[in-house]
This record gives sequence, C-alpha cells and structure tokens, in this order.
Amino acid sequence: MENKQPILSICIPIYNRIAFLKRHLEQFMKCRELFDEKVHLFISDNCSNDDLQSLINEYSNKGLNIDYSRNTENIGPDGNFIKCFNSAKGKYIWLLGSDDIPVDGFVERLVDILENHDYGYLFLENFCDDKQVIEYDDAGDILQKINVWITFMSANIFKTEFVKNVRGEDYMGTYLIQVPYFLEGIVAGQTNAVINYTWIQDGNDAANNGGYNFFKVFVDNLLAIVYKKVENHQLNNDCFERFKKSIYCNFIRSYVDGILIRRDKEMRQNFDSKDSLKILMKHYGCEPYFYLWTLRTVASRIYHKIKCG
Repeated sequence: MENKQPILSICIPIYNRIAFLKRHLEQFMKCRELFDEKVHLFISDNCSNDDLQSLINEYSNKGLNIDYSRNTENIGPDGNFIKCFNSAKGKYIWLLGSDDIPVDGFVERLVDILENHDYGYLFLENFCDDKQVIEYDDAGDILQKINVWITFMSANIFKTEFVKNVRGEDYMGTYLIQVPYFLEGIVAGQTNAVINYTWIQDGNDAANNGGYNFFKVFVDNLLAIVYKKVENHQLNNDCFERFKKSIYCNFIRSYVDGILIRRDKEMRQNFDSKDSLKILMKHYGCEPYFYLWTLRTVASRIYHKIKCG
C-alpha cells in the first residue's frame, strides 16, 4: 500500500544549538502521534560540533519519527536552507528556526487548518492571539499586511510544490534566501491566509541578530527580490509600491531614526551602515512620505533636545 503524503514538513536547519533542538523535540513529543503520518520532521545538521546525533537517537528511541541528515561539511546557512526546501515531503513546508519553539497545542492546530483548507501560503501572526484565520485572495493585500515579516522564516508556510519554481542559488548571499520561496507561494496560490496565534515560546536567541548591512539587506535586497515578481508579471507595480511603503512605514523608518538620526550606539555596533543614505535615496528618494517622516523625526528630536536642555 502506497504511503500517504504528510500534510506538513517541519524542516529545521541547525548548526550546534543542541539545547534549542532538545526543546523542539520535547515539544513534538507532546503530539508524537502526528509525526507517524501527518507531519514529516526533517532536521538538517550543518556539520555541528555538538553531538546532535545522540540527541536524535534518544528521541527516536522514544518513538518520535525524525528524518535526520548531517552535512559532511558546513555548507553555510543559505545552502542548508536550500537543502531543507528540497528535502520536504509534505504538502506544505514550514522552515522552522532552531530557536523558535512552538507553544503547546500549536502544531495540532496548524495541522488541522492545513488538512481542511487549500492555501498557497500562510503567515503566522505571532502578535495577535484571537485564533482567527483570515483569508486573502489578493497577493498585494497579504504582502501589505505581512510587510517585512516575509523575511522571518519561521512565520511563513507555503506549498512544497512551489519549491521547484525557485532557483535558490540565485539568492545566496542576500541574507534573504527564504523570501523568494515564500513569495512564490503567495503569487502562485489562489488563496492565502494569515493565522492569528501567539505561537512562539519565550526564550529565543536574540543574540543571533545583526552582523550585516541593514539597509543593503532590508531595502536593496528585499525590494529587488519582490520587484523580480513584477518583472516576471506575477505581481503588478501597485502591489510592489504598497509593499515598499508598508516596509518603510512599519519597519525601515525606525532604523533610519536609530542608525542615521539618533546614531544609536548599539544599533550602529550591530549593523553595518555603509552607503545607507545612498541606498535609501535610490529606493525612496522620489517618495513624499520618506521626506515627510524624516523631517517630522528630526524636528521631534530637536524639540526634545531643547526641552530637556
């Protein structure tokens, strides 16, 4: 008898971080029966120094089905992400960060939603907990809703069949190799959805952030990736412009304030700011909202400085 395709592949790319992996496996043991047929758990070990194999063996012996693969050499995070995408066996793929541990009951809820609906893409909204599933038929609407969170790999799920439409190798070095896959799910799926559910446990690894050129990654690279869908006639220009404005107003502008206006010491230590103004002018130099917000912010800083002496 032919095995039925799992509804979901949970793919965890990992390098060391054995303590976080143990938390994942403990959580999955609470719904172990799902991993017998409905959920495919794939762990791609990027040649860790930690003894992940012993941990995998421990939980396999407890009855948790685990598809574990260890790279013979470290292929870099981008290569490991691509390996995860290409190794998924489920109808949907969830690329789950090694430090993003789901709360009790979420995997069961997610599987139930995926079994009873046919979405191209789902976004996991961690900051609203009303448990609603909101559907979107327009790619521009959901892009405007999720804006920069399309870069957060653990919050995005899409149909595995769309993996073949993306050449991941073309995006290596962008720090956003996951985004083209998520975008493909959005534009290729007829109906997409946002799930409002506070699903991540506290205690993820905030120290893992930073170490790159912020404006190069989140302005130059991100907008180039999304605009490629306009060039391929998969998105219209209005969708792109709405997305561009949304990421600026909801995300980029706070870093313009911190890095360029306030010159926050911690931000400038965490992120390279080379060519930041040049990059901003390239993409936002013709946008009135860019100048309006910048002038308001500068005026506010001057006012508070005068007021506080």
